[in-house]
Amino acid sequence: MSVMITKLVLTEGTQLVCLPEAVAFPEGVKEVEIVVRGDERILRPVKRGISDFLDKHNKPVDWPDRDEPPTTEREWD
Repeated sequence: MSVMITKLVLTEGTQLVCLPEAVAFPEGVKEVEIVVRGDERILRPVKRGISDFLDKHNKPVDWPDRDEPPTTEREWD
């Protein structure tokens, strides 16, 4: 585990965390979630679901038809 010290900046009532380049998130990360655990704040990339992935890649979902046997009529006595 890597530990670094950085600055908090207060601007317009919002705290900003300045992440040094050595611990910065990868380039594609645009949003993070904040987990509060006691006096700790843990930042981690937002996990996206499959629908977000498909939206990003603009691929329509074309699920194949399932082969199902014909419906059988039954009499329930």
